Amino acid sequence: MSKFAQTSSGLFVPSNYVGSRTYEGARQTRHRKWMPTIAKDTNKTITPWVRTTLLSHGRNMYANSGLVGGAIDDVGRYMIGDDGVQPEPLTDDPAYNAEVKERWRNWCLIADYRRKLHLNKIAQLSSTSPDVDGDFFINLTETGGGNERGGMAQIQCIRGHRIGDAVGSAACDTNDGVLEDRTGITVSYRLIDGENRDQFTDLPARSVVQVMDAIFSDQPRGLSAIARGINQIFDAREATQFELEALKNNSARSLVIKTPTGEVPDDVLDDELNAGNGIDDLTLEEIQSGEILRLGPGEEIQDVSNTRPGNNFVPYMEFNFRDFACGYGVPLEVIWKSDLGGPSQRFFLSKFQRRINARLALVTIPIFYRRIYIYWLAKEIKRKALPFRPDWYKVAFQPTSPKITIDIGREAQQDREDILLGTRTLSEDAGERGKDWREIRNQSEKETEDLIDRAQRLAEKKKISFEVALSLLSRRTPNGNLPQSEPAPVPANRPV
Repeated sequence: MSKFAQTSSGLFVPSNYVGSRTYEGARQTRHRKWMPTIAKDTNKTITPWVRTTLLSHGRNMYANSGLVGGAIDDVGRYMIGDDGVQPEPLTDDPAYNAEVKERWRNWCLIADYRRKLHLNKIAQLSSTSPDVDGDFFINLTETGGGNERGGMAQIQCIRGHRIGDAVGSAACDTNDGVLEDRTGITVSYRLIDGENRDQFTDLPARSVVQVMDAIFSDQPRGLSAIARGINQIFDAREATQFELEALKNNSARSLVIKTPTGEVPDDVLDDELNAGNGIDDLTLEEIQSGEILRLGPGEEIQDVSNTRPGNNFVPYMEFNFRDFACGYGVPLEVIWKSDLGGPSQRFFLSKFQRRINARLALVTIPIFYRRIYIYWLAKEIKRKALPFRPDWYKVAFQPTSPKITIDIGREAQQDREDILLGTRTLSEDAGERGKDWREIRNQSEKETEDLIDRAQRLAEKKKISFEVALSLLSRRTPNGNLPQSEPAPVPANRPV
């Protein structure tokens, strides 16, 4: 392909010149800063140095910025909810499903091989850690050795900095800790020793869960989710520090006495106040309330006005915070601004809810929960704790995090009306509340049978109608009144 193109006037110019005339964004001019042209695979742009640097900056921002740390924690907290994401086995045996769920709840207490974290807390870390570090790893292992029974599933949490190339040229044969074959399939992950950086262990890919919110299809490692806004948060922190120093300096000076010569007579100075103050060019005086100042000829007293921070400080900070929030994918109005009306709040909360739902549907459930659940259940079947079934692997996952809203009462009332009209299903309603509609039906059936049995016993014991006994045990009328007994039928031969 020729590197030159002929214009309509017959001149030969570089072919990229013709394209840049069509697309101004590709044009390099002296009016803008030069930007390099880089079009390479992700492993050439997200290098180990770039990833580690952003990981370090991300941890600094998470630890020292309330805005950054709070936003990241909110995403993980609202996504996992109070009871995590619950599996719903879908085998044909209800008793088997109930036993699996009970065993899962008990196993969540001891899932961490260190016995320190509940599985729901690890699930929350699987959201916050990738946002800070770029990725988060789970090593699927099992118990065994010592006094522990072998074969029970266990998980080991591995932070992002522990996966990488070990120190030494002979050990740097991976793609930033990820060993891939010629087709790009991951074969193993390199776990670096925490004490000796030149020691490592290669973990097979089938036993490792890598949790990351990928932005490119070919990236082997994750990138910190706050990478787009790190500079803006740094700028905001430095501006706040400088403004704080200026505010303290201005607040330390109240009045200034201006003299024609700039000199102060020795008889008006407080020797003790000025002794050893470490200031070479300034002299200090102090005044007390109620004192009358007597100025000499030509002297003038001036007030030192405090104008820091200026009027543009808050808009500047908001600009930086909004830049960070847009890059992170969370509306700034959710994590900072609260002076909004109802419609605006609902709009921004819906955007935040979509952020939570997308993370659940694309990362947390398919990558974290499903991998761990299948591994745990397979281990339970292998060690004969549960019987084998051909459909043992069938499962659905139900989040327990409630919908984010400012109108809980109104929306709950509308949901009830939609269910009565048939425009809203019980499955949809139960799912938003973190429940399984089958369990609700089963529990409702048990409670109804128990209520009917009790009402029948009460009616026979107290010689009252079944309807009255039922109403005494549970409200079954709209206004709570006892049902009226039906009038006796009128005989057919009775005159009217």
